[in-house]
Amino acid sequence: MTALQARLLGLACRGRLRAADAQEGLARCAARLGVEVSLADLAEALAGAVAAGLLRDPVCLEQGALQCHWRLEPTPEGHARAADLEFGQAPAGAAQAGAAPTGAAPAGEAQAGDAP
Repeated sequence: MTALQARLLGLACRGRLRAADAQEGLARCAARLGVEVSLADLAEALAGAVAAGLLRDPVCLEQGALQCHWRLEPTPEGHARAADLEFGQAPAGAAQAGAAPTGAAPAGEAQAGDAP
């Protein structure tokens, strides 16, 4: 797991983020992570975390919905890995990047469209 994937996982575990589409979802993630990152790098990290089974596929058509939406949501494996990270097991690549597995918005800064 890369440092950016760890940050995404931390963000996902602290509260589901929802958006109308992928572009908006990635932009919200970038803003909430608080680090300089291109949307292309963020999309690549997200795809890697989905492939590793840590995050659910962000494009979702929920039962009864008329259109898809985008969400950032961990899998059960993702929750377990996030718990490991909180107890000091750094992800591969985190030492080089110097990034901690955090990513929640500061208290009181939830964005419109975020799940409660």
